[in-house]
Amino acid sequence: MKLTIIRPVFDEEAYLAPTLDSIRGATDYLRARSDVDASVEVIVVDNDSQDETAAVARQHGALK
Repeated sequence: MKLTIIRPVFDEEAYLAPTLDSIRGATDYLRARSDVDASVEVIVVDNDSQDETAAVARQHGALK
């Protein structure tokens, strides 16, 4: 099973890290509790934020 989560963002520097941490926790839980071999990717789509949203996404594994 492949799961893709797409998270559009705009000026969400304060909220993005906790959101990505929650997604990671949920996907870790899915992998640990499921008999299904789950492949999960998270795509962060930044709409030209004026704050440090893109940097936060990169710190959590997003690539530009």
